[in-house]
Amino acid sequence: DCSSDKTGLVMDDWASRFDNIYAYHNKENLGPGGAFIRGVKEAKLFYITYFGADDPCTAASLSRFVDNVGPKLLISYFINPHIRPVKRRIVTWCYGRLLNIVFFNRVKYFNHYTIYHRDLLSGLTLFSTGFSVHSEIIVKLIRSGIEYKEFPVELDEALLEGDVSSGFNLRSVRDCLYAIVKIVADVYLWREKPKSK
Repeated sequence: DCSSDKTGLVMDDWASRFDNIYAYHNKENLGPGGAFIRGVKEAKLFYITYFGADDPCTAASLSRFVDNVGPKLLISYFINPHIRPVKRRIVTWCYGRLLNIVFFNRVKYFNHYTIYHRDLLSGLTLFSTGFSVHSEIIVKLIRSGIEYKEFPVELDEALLEGDVSSGFNLRSVRDCLYAIVKIVADVYLWREKPKSK
């Protein structure tokens, strides 16, 4: 996604060494949501997920999460959110609470690791270009009647030290607020259901 670090080079290296890894480079920065939507279009297998670097989980926790693949929508939530910075906990709590109130849900967390069945995503029209794309997907799928399962994961405290992610800033907060407004307008006017195969 036109990353300023060496992510592209690392992915090219992995793609050259492993037959099951493909590296795609965007010609312009699409944002995390736009890059995810591009990935959905390029995906070749049945399940799709997204792993952000700003909320790393322990290896054991991540392994258990992946082992629970089965439902068409598997959503993770933290069992130790207290190790994150207070400001970030407050913002994410307010964001999730607002989404649950507006859409009558009880989802524990919207923007972390989620595993989707590909055929559900191919039937959705998505607009979010930020991290809120996952909130948009989860809200639309649940409102369409898709069953989901929530699974606890543990944040890796050692990898979280400093928490200087460039993904969490004033712009991302503004984008999330805008996304809520847009999702409200889109969902309450939206009539199309995901096409299950």
